[in-house]
Amino acid sequence: IDPFSARLQDGRVETDAILVAAADSAFQVEGGADLVRRELAVSALGALNLRALSPFVGAGALLGTAELDVSARGAWNAPDIQGSMTIDDASLRLRLLPQAVTSLHAQVDFDGDSLRVSRATAVLGGGDLTLSGTSRIQGGLADAQFVLAGRDVTLAYPPGLRSRLDADLTFTGGPRAFLLAGEVRDVIITHLHYDHVGNFDLFPQASFHLQDLEMSYATGRHMAIGHFAYAYEVEEVVGMVRRVYQGRVAF
Repeated sequence: IDPFSARLQDGRVETDAILVAAADSAFQVEGGADLVRRELAVSALGALNLRALSPFVGAGALLGTAELDVSARGAWNAPDIQGSMTIDDASLRLRLLPQAVTSLHAQVDFDGDSLRVSRATAVLGGGDLTLSGTSRIQGGLADAQFVLAGRDVTLAYPPGLRSRLDADLTFTGGPRAFLLAGEVRDVIITHLHYDHVGNFDLFPQASFHLQDLEMSYATGRHMAIGHFAYAYEVEEVVGMVRRVYQGRVAF
């Protein structure tokens, strides 16, 4: 931080432009705050290292830089925020995934107590991701309404499993009640044990992917022996057989 001067008078502090420089960051902050009324009027302009935003991501880390041009005025706990942030060629690493989201480009516009992502694009597992939506800013994201689409994405999750998928998802809610939802088109069944199959009605449009040998085993001679059959529920196996006849099982 370059040297700067600050003035305090009648409970109000004001500063000249402050230049903040760090690794991949160089931006200017100026303005003031009323310490009695607990109000502020500040602006920031320049390049921001996205690592500073990682705490808002929670289960991940952002890498790269963003061009920032924003101002905030009003009460400390609910300022009116105006301006924009442009992200160019950033990346996002999530703790749940061994793969990183790369080539992240986004335009984020701030208006009062809300933000809008008109369109964000990225790459995951060789496939394309797009995101758009809005959210209120209230100690984080609140009343979020985002739409996420993925096309031809190779996903290495859970560990040991690789799948290629298309996805159309919605991300809504707030910090204590986020909801990720969408239509499931493909369900991978590793085996037909009672704790790995069932609830077919929750996936009315899905195709089920199952090993041919597992279906043969679960409907074959071994099921007449209790030691082998105890991990299978008859109705769940029958439910899968019905979906074979419906043309909804791929082997």
